[in-house]
Formats: sequence, C-alpha cells, structure tokens
Amino acid sequence: MKFKFADIYNVYLGLFAGLFFFLPKMVGLLVVLLVLLTLYGGIKKELKFKLTPLFVFPALLYLSYLTGILFTDHLNLAKGYAENKLAFLILPLIFSFRPQFEYRISFPLIGSAAGIVISSIMGIGNAFSCLNDGGLLMNCITSVNISPIHHPTYYATFILVITFGIWWARKREEPYLDLRWVIPFTIFAAIIFILCMSLAAMLCLAILICVLVLRWIKNRFGKKIYWVSTVLSPIVLIFFLSNFPVIKDEVNYTKGSIAAYWKDPVTWVNSKPGYKTGNEVRLVMWTVTVLEIVDHPFGVGTGNVDEALSSRLTRHGQLELAKQDDIGSIRYNPHNQFLQTGLELGILGALLLILFIAGAIRMASFYRNSFLMVIGISLVVNAVFESMLQRQSGIIFYMFWICFMVIFAMTDKKKSETR
Repeated sequence: MKFKFADIYNVYLGLFAGLFFFLPKMVGLLVVLLVLLTLYGGIKKELKFKLTPLFVFPALLYLSYLTGILFTDHLNLAKGYAENKLAFLILPLIFSFRPQFEYRISFPLIGSAAGIVISSIMGIGNAFSCLNDGGLLMNCITSVNISPIHHPTYYATFILVITFGIWWARKREEPYLDLRWVIPFTIFAAIIFILCMSLAAMLCLAILICVLVLRWIKNRFGKKIYWVSTVLSPIVLIFFLSNFPVIKDEVNYTKGSIAAYWKDPVTWVNSKPGYKTGNEVRLVMWTVTVLEIVDHPFGVGTGNVDEALSSRLTRHGQLELAKQDDIGSIRYNPHNQFLQTGLELGILGALLLILFIAGAIRMASFYRNSFLMVIGISLVVNAVFESMLQRQSGIIFYMFWICFMVIFAMTDKKKSETR
C-alpha cells in the first residue's frame, strides 16, 4: 500500500500535537523530524515556500534575543533562553512551506485531545500518589498535582483552546469528530480544567463566553441591545468570577488587594515585605518590572532580567522575592509576557511581540476564523497574568497553533472561493 505525502504530513502533525502534551522532553526531536519532513515535501514539490509577512515578527523577535546575548552577564541563562525560543524562528519557517494539498485540521485536534487525556491520566496518578503520601485532598487533586507536566495555567489554557477547536471543527463538519467521543472528552477536559484552578484561564473562559453571547445577541436582537450588553458585560464577568465556587475567595481577596494597590503602587509594594498571595506577588513583580523598563527602555539584555529584578526588589524591601539561586535565577518572573519581553529586549522587542499577536488576531477577523481568534485572545489574556512564552511548552503550543491556523485560514479561504 502506497502512502501519499499529504497523509503522512497530516498524520505527523497530529502526532506532534499529541506527544507534546505528555512527552515534552521529546519536543526537540519532534521539531527536527518535522523539519526533515518539510524539506522532503519541498523537494517533492508537495510543499511550496512562500513567506507569510506575519511570520517575520517572531523571527525578528528571536534575532533580538540573540542580539541580547551580546549584553548578557549570565551566559548560561541566556543560552537556555535562546534554545527554548528557537521555535520563534523554526516553526514560522516550517509553516512557510505551504501545502499543495488540503490540511486536515482533525488530525492535530484529535492528537491534542489524546495528548490531553494521557497527560491528565498521568496527573490523576500523581494526585493518588500524593494522597497515598498523606497529602490533603484538595491540595492533591488540584493545581500542580493534577498538572505535573505543564504549569497549571498553561495546561488549563491548552485544554480550553483545544476543546473549543474541536467543537469549531465539528461545526465545520470536519471528519472523525464523532459526538460519541467528543462529548465525553469535553466533560473530562472540563473537570481537569477546573481542577487546575487557574484564575487566568477562568478569566479567559469567562471572556470567551461573553464574546460568544454578545455575538449571539447582536445576530438575534440587533446592535442597540448588543452595545447595551457590551457595556454591562464587565459587571456580569466580575459577578461570575466572584461567585465561582473554586476561585471566588481568591477573586474577592484580589479585588481588595487591587483597590489598595491602586491608590499608590510603590507604597503598597514597600508595605508588603512578608507573605503574599500569588496575585499580590504579581502586583509586586509588575510594579518593579515597569520601574526597571522605565530605567532601561532598550532592555537589560537576554538572561539579565532576574538580576535586574533582584536588585530592584531588594531596594523595595522584598528580600524573599529577591533571592537568587546558584545560576542567578529568582523565584518569580514578571508574570506578564509583555513586561517580561519589554524588560529583556526593550520596548521595540515588546512591540514585535504585540504586532505578531495583533496580526494573528487581525487575520482571524479577516478570514472569519473563530478558532484562530480564540487562540490569539487566549494568548493575550494569559500573557497579562503569566509570562506565557518563557516556558518551552507555551512557546511550542502557541507558535505551532498560530502558524498552523494562519496558513489553514488562508488556504481554507482560497478553497472556499474556488467552489
């Protein structure tokens, strides 16, 4: 039986998307194999190189990281960042080889669903191990214990994006998305999503629900009701988050912290030297990062962020947060990707990141591709609360799906125009 290159390529994208979830250490090998497969497809003229302008931005961003190494005082940290962020260059280059055949989006979605199930089962096993060791029930079945492979916020976001993608593709009548497995998967994924206990992911879900409801209201009741609903939606959103059982206490405490912080951010930071909740840590890290960016508008250099923040934290009496380990890292990063990039690479580096994400969202709007839109919005929302593109898992997931869906949207548009 002779296999077509198109079938092999689509199946491999599914394997890549799935193995990423539970074998993240294999990502380097998976990328190498994808490069080799892409080169073979180019030689066989199954793939044709045509650079997408949007893909220039992550490539320039990666070159900025390389340039920043010239100014580093922590070469080992800088080299690690350069290695993790190589996907900014490689994945856009890979997907610049456009298929001369039809992308089958079902494959990477099904692969991702399988990967989520397997990695979640591994998380459940980890939770039982925690319980057997005498851990408390809620501690053992939530957060890092239920998501030991990926950071809980990352994992919850991945689950949300993939679940939406599956239902979006099913609505398009893509093959193999049978309700007999889609519904059970969605229920299972929803349970794991909740157990991750990520406020950022919950906020992303709430915003997504608001957008979908508002779009329905606009189509059903017209623009006047739509605009009234849009104005009221932030109130509804805050009410929803404030009363959601798993996170309502954290949300209400956070609102109080923000109210105190808003009066005088620097004074608030100086007055919180002791124990702080996760969201109070974010407020501290955001403040000191902004102050560092003001002093270093062209960035501090790749790998120098931790040292710069440690020095600033020390000046504000945050001695516990300022502690550095043997390689110069501190416990918390800025918890905001835009601020992280702005501090490391300068305002121009942050602008490249913003242009890339904004460009992807604009293309989603232009091609009316709601899945690409959700991917872009999820990255924006989560990047405000986490440095989503500092860990390799975040880089690989978003670069793979944004680049894949940009090309899918473009080829799908051309296909519909020729019908």
